[in-house]
Amino acid sequence: MTTRQIGEEGFRWFIGIVEDLEDPKVLGRARVRVLNENDGQDTSELHFAHILMPTTSACVDGVGDSPNLSVGSRVLGFYLDGNEKQQPMILGAMPTIPGND
Repeated sequence: MTTRQIGEEGFRWFIGIVEDLEDPKVLGRARVRVLNENDGQDTSELHFAHILMPTTSACVDGVGDSPNLSVGSRVLGFYLDGNEKQQPMILGAMPTIPGND
């Protein structure tokens, strides 16, 4: 990160499409193709994005719900590391009709 404090660089948000849900760490993360940023990049090169869960899900030691996205889901998110854009976090899914961009 280029700053010492999370949030110092401002709130960098994005819209993306989920391309991969096979998280090797089994944390429920998803690889997201960020619109107008990852064009032409191979799916395997995309960063894994954590998915923000509600406070009713502990998200620790297998307690709580699991994220329920599908490949092709359109999502809204932000970067925890601001301008570095290496640590994406998904806030939620958006209604989508596939192929109707």
